[in-house]
Amino acid sequence: SAASSMTAEGLFEGSPKALAFGAEPVVGAMSRPAKEAFRGPRFPAAPQRQVDGDSGNRDTCVCPFCGESFSTVPMLQLHCEYNEWSDRASDIKAEFCHRKLEAEELPELAHRDPTSEEIKRHLARNFCEVVVLVEGIEPTTSSTLQARHSYVVGT
Repeated sequence: SAASSMTAEGLFEGSPKALAFGAEPVVGAMSRPAKEAFRGPRFPAAPQRQVDGDSGNRDTCVCPFCGESFSTVPMLQLHCEYNEWSDRASDIKAEFCHRKLEAEELPELAHRDPTSEEIKRHLARNFCEVVVLVEGIEPTTSSTLQARHSYVVGT
């Protein structure tokens, strides 16, 4: 099979660690469902914000060679480049070694921002409301002031 999957021990088949446990070698990247788990909500998980990954508070992409997860694409690229040298120095077979990721591979491994057409379709199909809240403190009396307004998309 060209797609990797999780073993009973929780290791990705084909990774050096999984091979040490006697797993069958699998050449290729992780399966699409394994990668998609990092891109959007999956039951029972709550929807996640991309900004959380960008700030390092959650992982958004996975190494296709060992299964380690990272919060940003540059961190994944550095991991693959560093481990390429480390794997060679450890005499790991070339088919199981990390390698530098090509630009064509990155969109499949990491978060992709929606296009303007996808955003327009989403807004046309779904009810969307934006609630704006402005709050401040009046300096003379120290009174808290608040203004609220609701905007409904499409009306």
